[in-house]
Amino acid sequence: MLSENSAVPYRYRWLTLLTVASALLLIVVDITVLYTALPSLSAALHTTTSEKL
Repeated sequence: MLSENSAVPYRYRWLTLLTVASALLLIVVDITVLYTALPSLSAALHTTTSEKL
């Protein structure tokens, strides 16, 4: 049987998982936007290949 005290860490596991998943989602969206906009930005700024790095 689970006591009330043992249920508290279980709740924190889900909160931790939600926090990490949200952070990863934001990173993926940021990278997707960056790679989508990169060709337009490069053309507008007239960058060379080495400057894109």
